[in-house]
Amino acid sequence: MTDEQSSRQQGYRGDVRRDRFSIAQMLIMVAGIAAAFWVMRPLMLVEYDGEDGGPIQMVPVFLRFFIVILGGISLVGVPLLLLRRRRDRTRWGPGQMAWFAHGTASWLLWPPILTWQLSDKSDGPWSAVCWLWGTPLMGIYVTAALLAGGWLRRRGRHGLRRNWSERFGLLLACAWACTGLYLLSLLYWVDMFKQD
Repeated sequence: MTDEQSSRQQGYRGDVRRDRFSIAQMLIMVAGIAAAFWVMRPLMLVEYDGEDGGPIQMVPVFLRFFIVILGGISLVGVPLLLLRRRRDRTRWGPGQMAWFAHGTASWLLWPPILTWQLSDKSDGPWSAVCWLWGTPLMGIYVTAALLAGGWLRRRGRHGLRRNWSERFGLLLACAWACTGLYLLSLLYWVDMFKQD
């Protein structure tokens, strides 16, 4: 059996020795974060108004800041994972699938935000609202599905040896889920307990 066949049979674990985090990948992630702050300027410039503000104003600035960082890292995950998939053809694990899903949200919702920035429209971009609220909530849904499906359990005596992109994707999914829990609690508070 060749090394490539062995790697394919291992599934999403892949060849842990070949798939290591590199300085180039770190620089790509930093560039993704910089791009995220450039694209999401409208989100960052809206003042916080937790009482009666719009959907963007309801989210505290520190949380918007954190979501934008996660969005930039998720954005670059799409090409990184696709290049890796093209190179070694291993199946994606739950962390890589979650990373790709969150990155796809950025790839699909950021073009309308950029178009809005270039136009003369005065009202805010709805795609920014969808991305700001939807992506963290998707983090809860994806992470809950992975937990319920048994994808995150350790199997066997030593558990799984996951490559860096799989481990990083799982950490990223947990970070998205934490932001989603905050926004979900905010939605519960506004719709169930807030007095008019």
